[in-house]
Amino acid sequence: MYKIFTVFLISVTLSLSAVSASENVLATQKKLNALGFNAGTADGIWGSSTKNALIEYLLTKGLKFDGVLDANEFKMLDLNVTNALFQGLSGWDGDYPFVLSRFNPSESKRALGSGILIIKNGVISVSQKNRLLDTSSTNYYDTLKGQIDKKGNASISFDVNALHGKGSPRKVFFTGNINNLEITGKFDDFFQLFITLSDDTSVMSSDNLTMVASKNSGYGSHSNFFGQKKKNFQLITNPDKARRGEKYHRFEVSDGDCFFNDGWNDCENDRERVEFTATPMQKPTGNQCFAFSIMLDDSFQSVSPTNTSLGQIHQKGGPKGFVEGMKSNPPLIQFDVRHDYYEMNWHVLSGSVNNVNDKSVYYKLLSIGDMKGKWTDISFCLDFANNKISAWVNGNKKVDIDKAPINAKFIPTAIYFKHGVYRSFISKYKASQGTDVMPTQIVFYDEVRRGSSINEVDFNINPSLEIID
Repeated sequence: MYKIFTVFLISVTLSLSAVSASENVLATQKKLNALGFNAGTADGIWGSSTKNALIEYLLTKGLKFDGVLDANEFKMLDLNVTNALFQGLSGWDGDYPFVLSRFNPSESKRALGSGILIIKNGVISVSQKNRLLDTSSTNYYDTLKGQIDKKGNASISFDVNALHGKGSPRKVFFTGNINNLEITGKFDDFFQLFITLSDDTSVMSSDNLTMVASKNSGYGSHSNFFGQKKKNFQLITNPDKARRGEKYHRFEVSDGDCFFNDGWNDCENDRERVEFTATPMQKPTGNQCFAFSIMLDDSFQSVSPTNTSLGQIHQKGGPKGFVEGMKSNPPLIQFDVRHDYYEMNWHVLSGSVNNVNDKSVYYKLLSIGDMKGKWTDISFCLDFANNKISAWVNGNKKVDIDKAPINAKFIPTAIYFKHGVYRSFISKYKASQGTDVMPTQIVFYDEVRRGSSINEVDFNINPSLEIID
């Protein structure tokens, strides 16, 4: 069972104007009036009298009102008020993975960040774990403050920026009910902002381009930044077919399934793909481990010499170069279908930062015939601390490399996981087969997760790992 809501973030004009008829406001009004600060009639309705009285009271303490009536203000008024207001609110306690995105009709929806909201005793904050924020420092998540009442009405203040590479965070405010929160507002005259949340299960955004990840996965979200058709991806609920639990992912790429974004066009670069990018990204430090279960449809066929990647680790801020005359930002690891085998492709980089040489070193994992119609569990660790790369198939170690995952000259700012179907240089298959049509490839994924050790990601090695749904 999951809870999902979409939030439109709104610029603050009248702080807390929507926290009406609440016990929090009623208790605050009574206390302010008792202390000699005129909050008006104690009716539980937030208005200018209550707001001004609270501002006046806080000024006597050398404090400013931050726009959210929460535990800080209650503590200043009376230590017992907080306990009374939050009594009976533990029913909302829990972790709620979320995706922050912006929307304008001219560009559709674009993810800006992700993380985990924590609700405890009526107070809402953001976890220090699994944070990603593309438009500013993740430290701005520390400005998110909120509360929830017994009926599930939430009120949150958050300093956030909707713009990439310009502008600055501004305090925005949103309210609504955690079970069904759809409040319309503007960040500015161009962008609306959304937060999509779930408590314990994967769920898709309304445009089907972002999947909020299960809290058990170690991820916040998986997003498609290129676009897709309805057939290209489905989050399916079927416990009889899922690897574990009830849900799994279905990807389909057919002839002509190429898409684009602001900086890249697959259609113009001899590629077809539907891939989801995971957030948050990871720093190339310590031991970074990843896992996924994969099953090929019975109809799946190799399209060699065109390369098909089914899972990869990419780099942000890494070196650049050219592959077969085309600009390239090389990945670190790819899991490729080459002829009749599924292989791990380690990209060994040399040269210079702006003209990198990319050499693929392949490690055979298993035949694609053994992956059709049945699940295969893939796990791997990139140990930057001890300079090792390891990979497992169904819990059995298949790759053990005693070398650094990345050349010390080319350390990126971050690495991140992508899964789906990505085929590059499709003209090679067409030329080799004398055809203008690419075959359809259908692939299923489940149990996509990350952690800092193999025991945190591989349920064959650690059967106590919780199910990802």
